[in-house]
Amino acid sequence: MAISDREMAELTRLHTPQKLDPFKGVKKLPLEEYFTSGHRTCQGCESALVMKLMVKAAGPRTIVLGSTGCMYVANTTYYSTAWVVPWMHTQLGSSGSAALGAAAALRALIRKKKIKDEPINVIAFCGDGGGADMGLSAISATLTHPEYNCLILMYDNESYANTDIQLSGSTPYGAHTTFSPPGSKKRIMHHRWK
Repeated sequence: MAISDREMAELTRLHTPQKLDPFKGVKKLPLEEYFTSGHRTCQGCESALVMKLMVKAAGPRTIVLGSTGCMYVANTTYYSTAWVVPWMHTQLGSSGSAALGAAAALRALIRKKKIKDEPINVIAFCGDGGGADMGLSAISATLTHPEYNCLILMYDNESYANTDIQLSGSTPYGAHTTFSPPGSKKRIMHHRWK
């Protein structure tokens, strides 16, 4: 169903995202943390920093969705999590559809007066598999529904990092992965040492 420009303007006027003050330098960042210590990411992991700053910018009225992958394993295993805001695990290829479903559910709850009518951000984080490979069709379908307030963020580490650096659709040509080792002799990883 196609939406006219006039209907789109009406939808964006009625369903605006929450208004947050822009940050004017590092000293103006809020002190509240919504992605705290306790995660088990690798030292220097850029994805953990992106998640921390993204949810800090989004504010406390945020629901975070994370698809199966490196950041899911590092952040939410064994009944613990580093997230302070509501968090939901999604399957590997369903980041887009889960974000759309969560945003639609929030809209239905607001319409039925079950929750206050205020903007709530829905942010879905996904890696290469959840965004560039298996999740591309779900994200494409989500983009056809601009009337819902959801954001999908793919952290592109150019591999399936959770499963020992496997080749993904966003891996650059010639990269050394477990599925595309260089040379013809043998792999140099995973030797059994006795």
